Amino acid sequence: MVNINYNFQIKERDMSNNKKSKISISTALALFCFLQIQLQADILDSWVQRFPNTTVNKLNEVIAVGDIFIAVGDSGTIETSTNGINWKLVSLDTTVNLNSITFGNGLFVVAGDSGKVLISSDGAVWHDVTTDSLINWHRVKYANGLFVAVGDNGFVMISDTGQNWTILEPVCNGTLEDLAYGEGRFVAVGYPGTIIVTSTNGIEWTTVPNEDIAKTLYTTSPSLSGVAFGGGLFVACGTDGTILTSTDGLNWTNCPTGVGYTFSCITYHNGLFIAAGSSGKTLQSNDGANWILRYTGISTWYYGVAANNDIIVVVGDNGIIAASEDGGITWNQVCDSYDDNLEDIVYGNGKFVAVGWPDGLVMSSPDGVEWKQNTSGSSAYLSGLAYGNNMFAACGSGGTVLISEDGENWTNCFVNAKTGGGYTFSCMTYGDDLFVAGGQAGKVLISSNGTDWSLIDTGFGSWYYGIVYAIDRFVAVGSDGYIVVSTNKGQTWNKVLPAPKSSIKVSLPAWNYITYAKGLFVVKGQNGTIRT
Repeated sequence: MVNINYNFQIKERDMSNNKKSKISISTALALFCFLQIQLQADILDSWVQRFPNTTVNKLNEVIAVGDIFIAVGDSGTIETSTNGINWKLVSLDTTVNLNSITFGNGLFVVAGDSGKVLISSDGAVWHDVTTDSLINWHRVKYANGLFVAVGDNGFVMISDTGQNWTILEPVCNGTLEDLAYGEGRFVAVGYPGTIIVTSTNGIEWTTVPNEDIAKTLYTTSPSLSGVAFGGGLFVACGTDGTILTSTDGLNWTNCPTGVGYTFSCITYHNGLFIAAGSSGKTLQSNDGANWILRYTGISTWYYGVAANNDIIVVVGDNGIIAASEDGGITWNQVCDSYDDNLEDIVYGNGKFVAVGWPDGLVMSSPDGVEWKQNTSGSSAYLSGLAYGNNMFAACGSGGTVLISEDGENWTNCFVNAKTGGGYTFSCMTYGDDLFVAGGQAGKVLISSNGTDWSLIDTGFGSWYYGIVYAIDRFVAVGSDGYIVVSTNKGQTWNKVLPAPKSSIKVSLPAWNYITYAKGLFVVKGQNGTIRT
């Protein structure tokens, strides 16, 4: 058993301008919510995102199979829905980007970066059949009894089962982004330039000559990223509003759209081609020649589009999913998007509490699984948190200090007004019956009860980003490589690093985190620097 009996903080920050870098809400909570007072060491091998209950990662494609929608995305993301409106994350033991999904022969197949291939019979339980290659696969489709995947450097991969795959020699000098099947022919598109390759069996591929394509274009070699087949027509989409059509996949016609947006994906459903892409835009056509531009109302970039008989769904950046129930005329965002950021987390009084920004963000959980957002009554950027003396204390921008006995109801101590300083405090710890916060301009705040605070100048101009109490001393670390120590309840501080001036100059990184365990203080800094 590993006994965890001290509070610790992990913060990744850019010290170059004394501002902290973002830590997404999903990343911070996924990292910490599993903690309990006693843990078995091997539990660290498995991680589950607990909040939010939908992804904040980029979604790369979505398919509709009957009433089931499945979306795949970056960092091993898979989400499922039975109606296109309500979505649920699937827990996977991978963080590889998943770029595409298809269904065929009773099997869902997902392809992604670094040769990743996953299969599932129900969309809920997935099995890894990753190939030995490190190729990034951008699209996988099932047609004519064959699974076909296309990816970087013109590579194509085929399988008749979805489990055993054969990688072919490169079929072109470029990246293949999408493929479709129709009229007895596979058609794949990509870049650079306007790459189109075709195959009648998925094994032998032929490149459509660029000069033949160029004859139809008004701009120079746009990149293509989407292709679909329907109503006897192939339609490809790409940069600068490019739309190309073909009845056989070999001879192509340019269809000027009059728009300059990039369209990354396209599908065909119920007599309608629907392309989606940059700036939240979609293009729609019932004949491939005449197109209508529509705005979903969400300014994002879409990478995947799918439809069933009731609803059209588009997916894109930051986990955004939008849906239309009137044929793509009006759209609604159906999954909340999260841009909240959590900066610190502790355990006390039988619950986990995390703080961050914007607007004095505070969240709590009794078990690390179910989380709720609480009202802090502050608009400050909160970045430090500690628990001691049966109390939570949080610190942040503008000298803000908040306290709470239960982690849900918070009181503002108005430290700024009492001390006359508007300094930002980035970190906090509890020890020796004291709360101590470190922050801007070498300043620390000290309190024995959480209500009354004293402002102390350490005598050094560093911005402190990490602080800990251990072996009868407070140790703070910060910018310019400073490490300072106090052994008298934070009243006076001595510099440990940088060392006194000498003839040898040593460049030290900004330190942004410190902890103590097993008889060692460990500090972490920029560029992965660690010192003990």
